[in-house]
Order: sequence, then structure tokens, then C-alpha cells
Amino acid sequence: MSCHSLPDPPAFIEVRGARTHNLQSLDVSIPRDRLVVITGVSGSGKSSLAFDTIHAEGRRRFVETLGASARRVVERLPEPAVDAIDGLPPTVAVDQTRGSAHAGARSTVGTLTDLWDHLRVLYARLGTPHCPRCGREVRATTPERIVRAVLGQGEGRKVIVLAPLRPDPSGSWTSALETIRRAGLPRLRLNGELRETSDFDDSGWPGDPPPQRLEAVVDRLVIREGILARVAEGVDLALKLTGGVVALLTQNDEGEWVESIYPTRPRCPACDLDLGAIDPRTFSFNHPQGACPACQGLGHHPLPLANAVPLGETGRGRPAQTTSGKSDLPGDADDPDLVHAPPCPDCHGARLQPVARAVRFQGWTLPELARLTIDQAAEVVAGWRFAETEAEGRAARRLAQAVAARLAYLQRVGLGYLSIDRPITTLSGGELQRVRLASVAASGFVGVCCVLDEPTSGLHPADASRLLEVVRDLRDQGNTVLVVEHDPIFLRGADWIIDLGPGAGPEGGRLVAQGSPRGLTPVGPHLLESATMSLLRDASKTTMRPASTRLKRSPRAITVRHARARNLKGVEAQFPLGCLTAVTGVSGSGKSTLVFEVLARAAKRHLQTVSGSRPHLVQDNAEPPIEAEVSGLGALSALKVVDQRPLGRNARSTPATHLGIFDALREVFAETKTAKLRGFKPNRFSFNHPSGRCPECRGLGGRKVATAWLPEFEEVCPACRGTRFNPATLEVRFKGMTIADVLALRVVEARECFAEFPSITPGLDALIALGLGYLTLGQPAPTLSGGEARRIRLAAELAGPRPGSSEPLASSAIGESSGNRRLYLLDEPTSGLHAADVDRLARALEQLADQGHAVVVVEHRPELIARADWIIDLGPGGGPQGGRVVVAGPPGLVRSHQESQTGRYLNILIPEDET
Repeated sequence: MSCHSLPDPPAFIEVRGARTHNLQSLDVSIPRDRLVVITGVSGSGKSSLAFDTIHAEGRRRFVETLGASARRVVERLPEPAVDAIDGLPPTVAVDQTRGSAHAGARSTVGTLTDLWDHLRVLYARLGTPHCPRCGREVRATTPERIVRAVLGQGEGRKVIVLAPLRPDPSGSWTSALETIRRAGLPRLRLNGELRETSDFDDSGWPGDPPPQRLEAVVDRLVIREGILARVAEGVDLALKLTGGVVALLTQNDEGEWVESIYPTRPRCPACDLDLGAIDPRTFSFNHPQGACPACQGLGHHPLPLANAVPLGETGRGRPAQTTSGKSDLPGDADDPDLVHAPPCPDCHGARLQPVARAVRFQGWTLPELARLTIDQAAEVVAGWRFAETEAEGRAARRLAQAVAARLAYLQRVGLGYLSIDRPITTLSGGELQRVRLASVAASGFVGVCCVLDEPTSGLHPADASRLLEVVRDLRDQGNTVLVVEHDPIFLRGADWIIDLGPGAGPEGGRLVAQGSPRGLTPVGPHLLESATMSLLRDASKTTMRPASTRLKRSPRAITVRHARARNLKGVEAQFPLGCLTAVTGVSGSGKSTLVFEVLARAAKRHLQTVSGSRPHLVQDNAEPPIEAEVSGLGALSALKVVDQRPLGRNARSTPATHLGIFDALREVFAETKTAKLRGFKPNRFSFNHPSGRCPECRGLGGRKVATAWLPEFEEVCPACRGTRFNPATLEVRFKGMTIADVLALRVVEARECFAEFPSITPGLDALIALGLGYLTLGQPAPTLSGGEARRIRLAAELAGPRPGSSEPLASSAIGESSGNRRLYLLDEPTSGLHAADVDRLARALEQLADQGHAVVVVEHRPELIARADWIIDLGPGGGPQGGRVVVAGPPGLVRSHQESQTGRYLNILIPEDET
């Protein structure tokens, strides 16, 4: 017989003729089992290649391996426009979106990483129940332990196996006696005395006192070798007769009979409370057996917003709809547009029912352990000790090792400051992706292609270096790792770089350079150096301002003193007016708490007080308490917050709607000759209005499809083919284009087409200035990255007020005061930006500062931090090790500070002779 070895796997993933979105018939070879970074300027086609082509094809091939009914879904999956992809292994996508598989109020860091599943099994098997009423320890055992207890009595010892029975609810023992008879047991024990079952009939207990205790005698035996099967059979029968209790009578050396009770269902002897069967479902807040009955496992009582869903012309909404089907509980309340009330008064936010909350393992209840940060929990788990010989000890060690491995990966990706029970809905996009990455890394995948979307988003350079090591571990396990990334640390740490460009939109989608970081080589007819090649060759192109002229001419500042919230420890900081201030520090150091909780909340209260308006954001008991003294707010006229919230949760929100451009476009179409003849008003050209939208998809352009084996995906509406409008509306044209054609235009194309409309051009110009000219006007908000959404909000501010409105676009102003300066708070505005695009953003922020406004950014990118007038660096670590001001001052001062991690990376970026 000849032995045939398996062929070696292909060395490359070969992509040929990729035309997805703006890809220009792209041919590229991607080395397998390597860390490959796909980079390029914004809009160059990175995500189109990695996610919409490679991962989309991997997903289709996965579905084709399933049954016939599942394969029918393949026809509905979006098919990537590509000629061929060869050598493609199974793909796993780790992105920043909150897809249906993980979104919602029920998902936490613990559930998403499988930490919770391992802990549920650990507590179910080895936890010690306690009475939820009196707190008394309640011992329960397992059938295996009972058998070992019998055999452990010693050879020659006499043992009687009993099944303790209970009367029925009326107090009658007749049904218990009938149970003994049906089991065919010849003996029973009545009030402590062994009797024959045949002594009693249905007439009662003639000549005997009424039963106080009644037990069936299941077996009488003498311990000897080879009796294991008989003992196990007897214990099993006793458990079936009683529903979970076995009693043993054992004769001691003095000939006395000693009774022992072994319950498998814990019952408190003091309260006579049956705690019920405890299994992993007992610790699941997604299952009726484990969820708190008061809040159904949410930890709070959700209150729907009355105007959560933007529908119709005026933006008036309807009550938020809760969804079901994502768990076994009714009223799943997974809608992200729910206002969270204070914690549930019954479970105090623990989500679990009373019995589950009272089980302890190594001194900790599961809710107590879940409230710890990842760093604290890792320390606790490392201190757990188990028996060396028992099977339970071996099983417990395996479970604890799985828990410890996931905690370690979460620490390594810079998330040690999160708690295990932290809701997924409260995480940033970057944090969410790193949680998923930690889960994938700990799962032991081998031979797959992992596709990551900007994993360094929201990470300090010090944390990015640690994250790179985790990604390399994933590669070293035998996987191909594709990373869409701009971060210089990842670019230099890659095995291979694929650089797309040279521009965005139609000017992108081509391979402009590829190779190792040290050997990146230009590709194409002109062989020009790309922006990425320039960055790798000369990392110190950014210059720090030697002495900010804005800082010198603006002595006024907003001052925060004695700030205590979350991990802030009496922080004192100044935010100069008319300047660009960068708040920096490692992940979890307190940046967002200082800016978006302390500073933003103080500014809201001040503006509400000055304007006399009623607060529309009310602090409740769910918000962390804040202590701080904030002064210098008198010069402010409004507060503008550009945070990580998405523009909208469905396709109804687009760049055009957010900037008010859509209103002006509808006016343009309503003024056409055809529209006037047919009596079409502006609302006819809205995909939110019944008169103009497609009745099949209700103006969304597609329909969501849910399956048991894939994340929810969207198929194009077969009626309107994605245009969103009904046929009559699409008969009206402007310059030969329908309203759907106009919404499909890129921003730069629309700027040329509508150059003579002053109500439209300011918003388009602002988008172009921020490097978003490649977006289409009608691009659905869910398809935008977090960085794109934030820059669209910023563009709305730069564009000025809407036509006919005195309030700037995207305003989150709470009120007006006697001052004339605005406070802009931005959360990681460089997210998703190539270094070549950061300069555009910096100029836009400097423009706002030059107008006298206070601009505050929470930021990690050294390219933008170096452009700031003032830096507040928090730390020195994350979580409990953070919350202090390490250094505050101009970039040059921060750069020279020995304890500042931000200063250390500014030193790497900026050469000595430029300070």
C-alpha cells in the first residue's frame, strides 16, 4: 500500500479582478500565515478589499458547506465583485460594529469573551450554595460523591440506602406509600423503625402512630470489592424516588446506626427553603432559570424614548420597539435607544435571581467577581487553589485556566480597566473590537484568516505595542491575519504591507506599494512614493509648535479642581479658551471621564442655568457620582459634543441628512418642471415619507436577513433595487439625474454638480476639507466607521447653520449664555485616518480655535497631539493606577517629562532639533 501525504497549503491568497466598490480590477497576492497590514488614505478601498471582498467570499464559502436549506441563503448574500480568490482559508471578521449577534443590553464583556460561560460552569459544579434568606451555607452533593461516600465506609461495613419521602400538600402520606409499592421495594422505615411494606395497606397506619418520617429502604448491603455497580444503582433509584435526596444508615464499630443525609438539591434547614437544582442555566441572565424575575436579567428597568426613531419629515419619532428572539426571555429590550433607569431594586444590577446571587466559590459570589475589573479578577483567579487528587479539582483547574487565559488576553489588549459585567453598549468601537480580538485569540483558532478593522482605534501607543504582540500570537498559532490599519507601530511590526491608493474614491482602489516594512516597493506605471512609504521612511515629519501664539494671546481658561469621578483622584486641570487642547494617556487613565463626564456635565448645567431651560439630560442613580469645582464657564455660549455615538442606527441617517443637504436637494427637485406639473412637494423626494419611498422596504433600500449560523446581513430590496424610492418619484429628473442618482454621488461629484446652490455647497466643502469627499451623499450611517461619523459631525459645525436656522448643524447646545465662545469636545477624531489625512483634520480644529472657541480632543495619535497648544496627560496607568495628571503644558514640556508615556512617544515622533 502506498502512502500519500496531503498537499501543502497554498502560500498565498490570490485575489484577481476585485471590483468591489471603488477597487479598480485589483490583483493582489497576500502571503498566508503572516501578519499583513492593508493601509492607504481614507477611502482608498482598504475595507472594500479586506471585508467586502475577502471576508464576504469566505462567508459565502462557509454557508455552502451547510445543508441544502442553509445554502439557499447564499443566493441572498451580497456577492463580492471579484473574478477569483484562490487559496482562501476560512475567515473570521473582527470589526467595530455592534452586529446583531452581540449588540444589546444583555451582552457584556464576560458574555462576549465566553468568560461568563466558563464561570457559570465553574459555579454550577463547584460553588457552595447559601440560603438567599438567612445566608446559611447549604451543602449539596452529586451522585458520584454519594457513591464514593458509601464505598468509603470501609470493607465489611453495613450500609442501608434510604429514600426520604415527603407527604403531599394535604399532609397525607398515602401517595408516598404508593411510591414505595410501585418501586417494588419490600421494606420501609417508619418513624425510625424498619418495617415490611406489606404491613400497610390503603386503610392507613393501623396500630401505629401517624408518620412523622417515612423512608423507602432501597438497599441493604455490606461493603466489599465489586459492589460499585450495585451501590450506584441504589443511589440512582433513591434520587429518582425523592427528587434529589439520599439517606445512609451506617453501622459503626459499636454496632450503632448513624444516619447521614446527602441532598443533590440544596435546601436550607433553617428556612426550609428548597433552592432547586443548580446548573449552568442558574447563572445565565439570558435564561428564565437564572434571570432576576424583576428586571428579566437586564439589571435595570428599561424606559423607551418617545422619540427614538427618526421618521417623517419633521424628525418626529415613535416609541422604541424592543426586540425578542435574541434570548429565551420575553421583552429582550436589546434596543440601543433605551434609557437605562437606576439599577433594579431587587438584584441591584446583578441581573441574576436570588439563589444564583448567593452561591459562592472560593469566597466570591459570581456578581461580586463580575463587578471587578479585568486586572482585579485576574489577581483573584491566580489565587485560587484546588484539591490535587479529586476529579472536581482537576476539572476546576481546567476551567480556571480557561478563565485566566481570557483575562490575560483582555489585559494584553489594554482592557484591564473594564469590568467583566461591563455592558457592550457602553464600549467604544475600538474597545468592542479588542474584546472580540481577545476572545478570538483565546479560542485557539488554527488555519483561519482573521480580518481586523483598525484594532488600535482608541489606544495609546504604549497599548498599541502590547496589542501588536497579541496579534502576532494569533499569527503564530498558524493563522493569516489581515489588519486594516494606519498606526505606525503596526505598519512597522507587519510581515507584509499592502498599500492602496493613491487617492480616495475613483482615485483609489489600486495597489500603489507592497512589501515588507523595510522593503516597501512602489507598484504601478509611475513608481511614485506613496504616503505610507513616506511615513515609514521619515516618521518625524510632524513638527511641534515651539510656543503657541494662540496660547499667549488667550490667558482665559476653564479650570477644573478636585475632580473625583470613577478613577479620577482629585484632578486639577485647565482648558485654555481659544486653543486646541489634547487630553492624553493610556487606556483607562480617566480621559473620557474628565472630558465627557466632569467637564461636559458642568458645562451643560451652567448653560441650562443661564438660559433657564429645563435639562433634557437628567442624571440618575445609574450615573457615577461626580465631585468637582469648575470655573471659567461664563464665556461659553454653547457646548458641542462630537463623541463616538453613531450618526444613526439605520439607513435613514446619511451624510446628506445630517448636514441638512438632503432638505435643500428635495427643494431643488420640487422646483423642477415635472414635479410642479405633478404637484410633487419636497416631501415627495424623501425616503422617509410614504408618498415617495418604496413601499416594500419603506425607504431603507434593503431588508435584514437573520440566520442561526451567520450574523444578520442585509439584502438589496428586490422592488426598488436599493434606490429607496417608488417608480413615480424616480421619473422626476434634475440635470438628467433622479433623486436616487444624486444620493449615489460622491461628495466631490455633488460639489461640482450643485456649485451654484449656496444652500448645499457649505456642507460639501466642509466634508471635502476633512477628507470625506469620497463618501456618497446617501451612504447609510451603519456603514460609516466611527472616525467618519465623528468627522461628519465636525463638518456640520464647520459648515455653519442650516438654511433658515440660527442653530449650527449637529448641535448639542444646551443653552445660550452671555459669552460668545463655544466649547467643542471631540472623542478621538483621528480614528480611521491615515497620517496623510491627519493634517487636514488638524487644520480644521485649528480653524475653530482661531475663531476663539475652546477645542478639546481626547486623542492618542502623536501627529495631532504634537499640533496641540496645550496637553493634559493623565495616568500613569489605567484603572486604579490612573486618574492623575502626570503633566500638563505645551507639547515641548510634555515631551521632556520623564514619567509621561505620551512624552516618550512624542520623542520618537519629533526629532530633538524641532523643539
